[in-house]
Amino acid sequence: MIFGLVSMCVAVPFILLQKEFKRLLAYSSVEHVGIIIFAIGIGTPLAYAGALLHVLNNAIAKMVLFLTAGNIRLAYRTRFMRKVSGAIKVIPVSATLLMVGVFAITGWPPFGVFVSEFTIVSAGFSSGNVVAAVLLLGVLAAVFIGFIYHTSRIVFGEPHMPVHGGEADTVSLLLLGALLAALLVLGVALPAPLRQCIQNAAAVLKG
Repeated sequence: MIFGLVSMCVAVPFILLQKEFKRLLAYSSVEHVGIIIFAIGIGTPLAYAGALLHVLNNAIAKMVLFLTAGNIRLAYRTRFMRKVSGAIKVIPVSATLLMVGVFAITGWPPFGVFVSEFTIVSAGFSSGNVVAAVLLLGVLAAVFIGFIYHTSRIVFGEPHMPVHGGEADTVSLLLLGALLAALLVLGVALPAPLRQCIQNAAAVLKG
């Protein structure tokens, strides 16, 4: 649990002060791995189930964000977030998917990440690790603030530099929509076969 919290805390300042979008996502991955390690450290069946579900949710959400980041870079020809603004007017579909993806990765309902993070926090409280669970909630809040700050500057406002590209192709956008739909399904109703797989894997972790 300590290693997980340290990993999350180390990632926070790099997220808040980040200049490049892909590095922002990379440090987000450091944070989410910390969440998973934290859950495994709790060591209860509920925590194991939350950790395994979070592995899946984070993987899908991170694909959405990396792909939308690629669309933005193709349009603006830069990796620096301070040079990107007004994306909603330049590439409206990708910008909208980016905003939705950010809400998904930061654990807003009804997406799957919310369910897995809620499960892990609940496991922390139910196992008596109240202080650690509160610290986890604090880190999640700080990461949410950082992501909303960076993303709102990218999406809104007026473009202040020449834009060299346009919207991504239809197939790519449909793929992004399908990934977000999968996250929505995982947040609303976990399919029975997947639930059974997670329970079996959690039993293996428990030993």
